[in-house]
Amino acid sequence: MPIRDSKDSLSNNLPVIPNPLSPPSSRPSSPTTSSSSSNLTSECSGWVSSGDTSSSEQRRNAKLSSEQLRQKLSRIVPRKERPPPTKESVEEHSYEEVRLPPPKMFQDEPPPPEEFRDPPAIIDNPLYHVYETVKPVRSPKQTKTAPCSPQKNRERERERESRDPPYGARDICLDCYQEGKEMLQSTQDEAINFKKCKEEFKRQMSFSGKIYSDYPTLASTMPYFHISNEYRLFSPEGAHLIICVHGLDGNPADLRLVKTYLELSLPGAHLDFLMSERNQGDTFSDFDTMTDRLVAEILHHIETSGLNPTKVSFIGHSLGTIIIRSALTRPQLRPLLPRLHTFLSLSGPHLGTLYNTSGLVNAGMWFMQKLKKSGSLLQLAMKDASDVRRSFMFRLSQKSNLEKFKHVLLCGSAQDRYVPLHSARIELCKAAVRDSTDQGAAYREMVHNILYPVMSSSGVSLVRYDVHHALPATANALIGRAAHIAVLDSELFIEKFLLVAGLKYFR
Repeated sequence: MPIRDSKDSLSNNLPVIPNPLSPPSSRPSSPTTSSSSSNLTSECSGWVSSGDTSSSEQRRNAKLSSEQLRQKLSRIVPRKERPPPTKESVEEHSYEEVRLPPPKMFQDEPPPPEEFRDPPAIIDNPLYHVYETVKPVRSPKQTKTAPCSPQKNRERERERESRDPPYGARDICLDCYQEGKEMLQSTQDEAINFKKCKEEFKRQMSFSGKIYSDYPTLASTMPYFHISNEYRLFSPEGAHLIICVHGLDGNPADLRLVKTYLELSLPGAHLDFLMSERNQGDTFSDFDTMTDRLVAEILHHIETSGLNPTKVSFIGHSLGTIIIRSALTRPQLRPLLPRLHTFLSLSGPHLGTLYNTSGLVNAGMWFMQKLKKSGSLLQLAMKDASDVRRSFMFRLSQKSNLEKFKHVLLCGSAQDRYVPLHSARIELCKAAVRDSTDQGAAYREMVHNILYPVMSSSGVSLVRYDVHHALPATANALIGRAAHIAVLDSELFIEKFLLVAGLKYFR
């Protein structure tokens, strides 16, 4: 019984607060006590299970119990009044900043220690920009002795600095003048050194001709692709047919670089190229057979293309130059003789292979002639007839038509052992002059037969070119083959030759 009294007193003083997480109470908490065991259990657990009351009544009773609890708490605990906020408190606590570090993946790398940092560059340091706007940085080159008397210049600079304010316009002008004077002097020194080296090169090579740098202006100053190809057909000069003939064991692509640079260097000209291919793969046959093929190819090209050229030029390499000269003697090409313009010979054996100083090349030519049973190699050696004057090369010299051209260009190289230099340039050699045999006399007659009509004609210009190539020390350079094919494969030589000297003869 005492325990029950205590419960009664507790229940009378405090209402039962329903648990928000538990199911709603079916009976309102009242100050009256319950004698049943079920009612006691429900009071201890915080809710009373009964099916008599509805859910709306349960909500109303729960609200009332909460209001009663608030009223009792307000009576027990006195309400403290907050003082009105001051300006300082509003300013201090009006904005509360919470700065959290970004994620680790977005954080910047820590800077290196001070001793490992690079000094500020010119772009990063604003002082350099200010200094540049006032006065350029003085370089150590400006302190060199460009003028004649450096001591007097230093004294003048000191006097000027004492008179004029620093970083004036006169200082900038003087610095620019000194820089220009120094650059001019360095350019003059380079030009003097270049001339000295050039003269030393000529002296060592015993060369009395002209080299590329001796020409003050280029043969062509027009840029590549200046005029499109569609306007070439309307050239007032008409079509210019250029026939390219390859050499021994060659192909039509041998002279591709010459064709390319002629097209690039003459953008306004109507050029039509014929890259001969009829003799490809059969250059070891005799010259008469190869001449017939070339003549038929030229006539077929003119007929099929409907071309009426106003100029006809020939470019030949090595054995191809002999085929060109032989083709010009045929009556089928007689209508083209008045239109002949330029003949460019690249290492052509116009006098055969006589008096070749390379025994290795002579042995190789003899072996190839026996192996291939080549008629062309036999004719170049002038051994196709018992009498030298009845050989093919001698008979060709008697009816040469080189005087029909306006320009005859002969290119040869002393580094070429396949074709002797004197044969490529159509000139006498010491061995031929000293030779008192019938062969030496026939050789001298050949030179006279070719050159006399050319030299006696006032409308023909004969130009000889002695070419020296920068070749590596290889087996091809040793036997002379590298220089023989360099006129075809060396892009540097072809571009320099055409732009400096040879291009004007194709206009």
